Amino acid sequence: MEQVFMIRVLHVYKCFGPKKFGGVEAFIENLVESTKPKCLHIILACGPVKSTTVVRHRGSIVVLVRPQFTGFSMPVALTMIPIFWFLSRRVDVVHYHYPFPFQDILSFFAKTSLPKVVTYHSDIVRQRFIGYFYRPLMRLFLNRADAVVATSPVYRASSRVLQSLKKPPVVIPLAIQADPAEFDQSYLAYWKQRVGSDFQLFLGAHRFYKGLPTLVEAAARTKLQLVIAGEGMLTKKIMLQAQALGADNISFVGLVSRADQATLLFLSRALVLPSSQRSEAFGIVLLEASRQSTPMITTEIGTATSWVNQHMTTGLVVSPNSQVELEEAMMFMHQSPNEAVKMGLLAKQRFDSMFDVASMAQSYIELYQSVISDKNLSDNT
Repeated sequence: MEQVFMIRVLHVYKCFGPKKFGGVEAFIENLVESTKPKCLHIILACGPVKSTTVVRHRGSIVVLVRPQFTGFSMPVALTMIPIFWFLSRRVDVVHYHYPFPFQDILSFFAKTSLPKVVTYHSDIVRQRFIGYFYRPLMRLFLNRADAVVATSPVYRASSRVLQSLKKPPVVIPLAIQADPAEFDQSYLAYWKQRVGSDFQLFLGAHRFYKGLPTLVEAAARTKLQLVIAGEGMLTKKIMLQAQALGADNISFVGLVSRADQATLLFLSRALVLPSSQRSEAFGIVLLEASRQSTPMITTEIGTATSWVNQHMTTGLVVSPNSQVELEEAMMFMHQSPNEAVKMGLLAKQRFDSMFDVASMAQSYIELYQSVISDKNLSDNT
């Protein structure tokens, strides 16, 4: 009988942990869960810990490091360097998750023979001045990778960085498990009592590119029920904004569990993701909505959000930062429940046909095997 070896993968990203609410963290979790029969995953990231902590999480080993400081939205933990040096010599491939500029420096501490995969989740949008000085390091980091992965054909075609790479990136679309987290009548009863039903829902981290101030303004003007789940750097700002507008139709529910997310999507009329910047490269929450037949409202920012959510088919697509268009889209979902249901059903059909997690998992397994094999061949010649 042929002996089967598990591929040992070291993931590197800027943050991870139970209170993190971002799409990259969700993607890493899905990749770990869907490939764990064939891969052993170690995740190295900054986290809300007092000292370096090792935990098991959904079949992976997570090493959380306390950052010394955060600058330009990037945590910096110098203690990552010796830990990365140690771990990178005990795995078969390192999988970087871009953007996280500090990992570009970390990569120099890996063995030169260690295969390197980079999933390119987003362009760096806001730090243009710093980007001017960082760009040479970024290009060196990406061009040294054995494979760079774009998360959609749209982003590969529209990103100047991806277009400029020496080696064309491969496309592996993001995907999630076909079955949502289980929830029962107790969840439904709790959330119905707390926020009702047929509300519009924002679900995700409260980051600068999410378009949340525009959403709060639109909800305040339409008086439609809006539930905002998640937390982040903008939470206090938008809560004060809602208070100043007298928008008592907006409910802030904070961080919620997977089962709570599934329940809120089940009860909602539509998911609203009014992103304003290309930092929203994909919007994995759109897959979560599609999986549960929930129609979507998104913005046209030249990324995969308009590829996942097809205008007038699976939902509505409006201009970014357009309060008027967002109000109209939200009113349409509220006033046209039958159309909203049809869009949700089409979103589910599209999810089932295009975003199969087994296909994503197999693509990454084959990519890991390919870069490992290529490195072994080059080392032996």
